[in-house]
Amino acid sequence: MDRWRFFAALGVAAATPAACTAFPSPSPTAEAAPITAAAVRTHVMVLADDDLEGRGGGYPGEEKAAAYIAERFRAAGLETFVQAFDFIPRAPERLDQLLTSRNVLAVLPGADPRLAGEVVLVGAHHDGQGRTGQADGGRLPLEDLAARADTIWNSADDNASSVAAVLEIARALAGGAARPRRTIVFATFGTEEHALNGSAHLAQHPWPRGARWGAVVNLEKLGRAPDQFLIMAGCSTSAEWLGVLGQANAAAGAAVECLLPELVADTDHYPFGALGVPAIVLGTAHEVDTHQPSDESGRLDYAALARRAGYARSFVELLANRDTLPAFAAGTARGSGLLPVTASPAERERLGLGERGAFKASDVLPGLPAAAAGLRPGDFVISLDGQPFTVETPERRIEETLAERGAVTLAVRRGEKTLTMRLEGNR
Repeated sequence: MDRWRFFAALGVAAATPAACTAFPSPSPTAEAAPITAAAVRTHVMVLADDDLEGRGGGYPGEEKAAAYIAERFRAAGLETFVQAFDFIPRAPERLDQLLTSRNVLAVLPGADPRLAGEVVLVGAHHDGQGRTGQADGGRLPLEDLAARADTIWNSADDNASSVAAVLEIARALAGGAARPRRTIVFATFGTEEHALNGSAHLAQHPWPRGARWGAVVNLEKLGRAPDQFLIMAGCSTSAEWLGVLGQANAAAGAAVECLLPELVADTDHYPFGALGVPAIVLGTAHEVDTHQPSDESGRLDYAALARRAGYARSFVELLANRDTLPAFAAGTARGSGLLPVTASPAERERLGLGERGAFKASDVLPGLPAAAAGLRPGDFVISLDGQPFTVETPERRIEETLAERGAVTLAVRRGEKTLTMRLEGNR
């Protein structure tokens, strides 16, 4: 998927359950002290170390990352759960490959009995692009041919930086003098880089059991472009997000703006918003080293990361203490609910497509047009309104065409059968 590339079109300024592993602890800080550059740096240095091999979804490095995150949540005194799930990967090593990933979750119970059942979720994805030879996690062609010797995409900014922020927000709020009124679930998601599979799984399988998602704040790429601050996307999911943003800005003396109101299937707020939960993402807009092996911990600005994490903490705390949560905007365009990945050369060969392209359904969200049309995970979409795809067709093409035309007809390969399915637009 085109991770945060849509900001270029907006003219936004861009800077050019596992065996436990021993990890260093963050530098000691006072309870509920401000989030420091040293603390977030410690987390990033662990998560983006070569030992974790880029945290490719479904591989041992990602499992090590999940173990570290769970350890830090427990050290903050939070009940913690590792939620495993299977997923269909992007560009698999072998045909029909299925891998297992996990979400890491921790809960801070709300202090107000009337509001504790309303859950605010704050999360970020812990998986990265992995290493050469693993099922592809969205790695881009190398910009620098000299980088060929580097087989590990450390994924420090995208998205170890935001995981570090989630860990420090959890520590700060858990150690505060007064708990927030609402329950907060802290989450780090697996397999965002494949097809948002971790967040899609959690959106449909809440934890703690019976939890009702009230609002979602997702964090993306917080460690680079220090001259920027933050931007928001997805605010169309509630008419009240701009009011919350204004309050947060006033309290922090900041000027964060919502620059992309639409709900776009580009990162982990999307599955929640598509299923009717007010959901936004806070992050930065840049492409420096994104999805390249050069996205390494030494290139991050940790003072900027700490400032951004502090703002996100204040935003989440404000949300958890409001008298009411933002209400979902019924007119939100939710998209088709299809979470596609580009078919690999081996998959296209098996389908007999020659030089034509295809898209594989890695996941399908319930109750939305793709599911209503009959699409299932593992299906291959081979044409759109009678037009075949090229190998360069972007993954967003189906969504864009559906939004433009209101309905589209897909040719779908399922096993040896070719099926015709019609997607009707859903708002």
